[in-house]
Amino acid sequence: MKPGLVALLLVAALGLSLGLSGLHRSGVLDRAYSQVVVVACQGQDVYGTGWFINHDHVVTAYHVVAECSHPRLIRAPWASNATVEAYDSELDIAVLRVANPPSWARGIPLTPSVSIGDPVYVIGYPIQLYEETKDLAAMSRIPRVASGTVSWIHPEKPIFQFDIPTDAGNSGGPVISKRTGGAVGLVVYARPGIVSEGYFGLRMDAVAKFLDEHGIEYCVAGNHAGLAVLLGLGAVAALGFLLRGVRP
Repeated sequence: MKPGLVALLLVAALGLSLGLSGLHRSGVLDRAYSQVVVVACQGQDVYGTGWFINHDHVVTAYHVVAECSHPRLIRAPWASNATVEAYDSELDIAVLRVANPPSWARGIPLTPSVSIGDPVYVIGYPIQLYEETKDLAAMSRIPRVASGTVSWIHPEKPIFQFDIPTDAGNSGGPVISKRTGGAVGLVVYARPGIVSEGYFGLRMDAVAKFLDEHGIEYCVAGNHAGLAVLLGLGAVAALGFLLRGVRP
């Protein structure tokens, strides 16, 4: 086989390998885990969970910052002030602009669709973590990861239910797809009561629409542009060689 054809086919194979490795579960969970932060209200004993949607913005539940005039974001040793750039009280979502974003902020990609039975993680800071540490900065280093499945989807409203115990402090955290590593939801509330397993998230298609309306950038899980380019180059070049009658 001609060296040029071999090289281009190798490029395409490399693109496929890189794309598949990017979907490795532990790797995508690591990315999501690294983008979660404590959202605190300065001067108040109130906090929730947030996560980077891009380098400059953090998403959380609106009720976390509704009475918060000076939001503070923490993932020790990093911390920064923030301002509420956009919110929707009915959806219970708020986007914060970060005053001093860290170098490691990349954003969790979105997975805009969710189905009953999908395996998911919830990442955040339940009140139990604060009760153990009594220190928001110390707690910020160790968000909890809990595992479960999507159990119900509202037929009309953009919310869904999952069977992962959440608590005060989890509000605003991401619900992460085990398959894609992207966020399928935003934790908004839990129904009180020991018997109830009513833990609910705002669907990510509603979040994406809200972000689009406010011109806030985000990425979508599984959009491997580099992979597509590499595969395309290899395939086009190989086809060109074959059409010119080049035999292996």
